[in-house]
Amino acid sequence: MRSIALAPLLALVACGPLPPGRCAPAPVVIARGTLAYDARLVGDRVIGLELDTGFALIVHALDGAIVRRIDLGGPDRDLGALAIDDRGARAWVGGEDQAVRAIELATGAITATWPIGADVTALAWVTADDRAYVAIGDATGVACLRRATDGAVVQCVAIADAPITGLAAEADALVVTAGARAIRLALPGLQVRGEAAAPPAPALPPEARFGGAIRARHATPRGVLVAAWIRTLDDPSIVWFRRDRPAGCPR
Repeated sequence: MRSIALAPLLALVACGPLPPGRCAPAPVVIARGTLAYDARLVGDRVIGLELDTGFALIVHALDGAIVRRIDLGGPDRDLGALAIDDRGARAWVGGEDQAVRAIELATGAITATWPIGADVTALAWVTADDRAYVAIGDATGVACLRRATDGAVVQCVAIADAPITGLAAEADALVVTAGARAIRLALPGLQVRGEAAAPPAPALPPEARFGGAIRARHATPRGVLVAAWIRTLDDPSIVWFRRDRPAGCPR
């Protein structure tokens, strides 16, 4: 596990003021001073998986105010995998503890812990046949599907000899990225349906400047949400690049 002091940190260079007449909204800084591993925008909340003195799920309002902090333990084991349901009611977190924890975001209660047997490297909330599932990818290249309601295992398949780095829902399929490969699996049975193109990372506006790799970025109907590490405690760690345009600008 990397400490905050020893980690090879990312420098996010803040965007300067927009030139007069530009019809582009300023980035919204949601969080500062944490190591943000991932973040998701759901409704009027941003849920971040962040590390300061310990790991926590932090629920932010869209102005950055902290609505709720759910502590997940110390910094000795990385927790880098996050999934959120479409209502922002439940979250699932996994990492080097080799387990997935189900969390009620309204109360912070951990309602279930699923032992995995390997480091959890990717999570996704998916639906198929009018049911909700949690897809789990691990460091040994195995993908599993569990029912979101009770954690029952539906299916597991060995995909690659490399850690799974991405899980993305696509119609009634799950696109699994591992190493240089992306494979399409049917839902919910996880039958292999062939090679797929890895989902592209959403583009950032040209005025965005970063000093290194970011941890995660997600396209939303209202913009792109970015989770990053920091250089100093005043640096932004979660930034929302909104697509909304000020009144009077062309849509």
